[in-house]
Amino acid sequence: MWKKIAKLFEWIGHAETIHTIAQAEFFRTLLWPTAIAVVTGAAGILGHIPLMWVMMATALAFMGASQGVLSASTYLERKNPAHKLQVLRTLFNYDLVPITGPNRKQRRAATKEGGAPAVPAFRHLVKGQLGIELWNRSSFPISVVVTEGETEIEGLKPPRVKYPKQPVIIQPGTTFWVHDEPIEFENNTVCDNFDGSIDLKINYGLPGKEHFEMQHKGTVEIFMEPYGLLKQVYFHPESSKS
Repeated sequence: MWKKIAKLFEWIGHAETIHTIAQAEFFRTLLWPTAIAVVTGAAGILGHIPLMWVMMATALAFMGASQGVLSASTYLERKNPAHKLQVLRTLFNYDLVPITGPNRKQRRAATKEGGAPAVPAFRHLVKGQLGIELWNRSSFPISVVVTEGETEIEGLKPPRVKYPKQPVIIQPGTTFWVHDEPIEFENNTVCDNFDGSIDLKINYGLPGKEHFEMQHKGTVEIFMEPYGLLKQVYFHPESSKS
């Protein structure tokens, strides 16, 4: 009895080995077309077909099988969501404390008259929000689920919310913004250069099958003009080395 069970496990191991070998890149791209060509040639010779026709049929069989394998591989790759979602840039959205000074028309009029426009030299931040811009570079919709989010700017963190969030569908060729929650700045926080960090974890894939993972984690440098203009946001990915 035990010998039969051991024999069964041995055959199962052999079957798994054969399956692994059959799925290898060498077999899929070269051996199968070669095997088909050999079978075609052998059938022609056994059927007493003239050698010229056997050689032609063998070549056509090899080319047809190779093209079929290549087309099937290309189709599967086009329909595979893996690596089809790309991070374009790191985002920093913000709100400024409103000003009560002159509007744009009044400032332009003052400039034409040679006077200095009455614009505050310093603006103050109310909220700031870190996120990323994603691009679906596939030919089919991709579903995105934000599973975890953690951001920080100058030691300030947003209120924690429940993750994961609801799935969002990104249509092919379009972009989508993913954010953590807004950070409330302290009173009288003047627009300046800030340091922060971002860690967003995302699952993506076909709708209902978000099996692929992506993580955008690292430090962030935010450069702003004192009057409220955002100049640049630099992202430095966290090193994978321990």
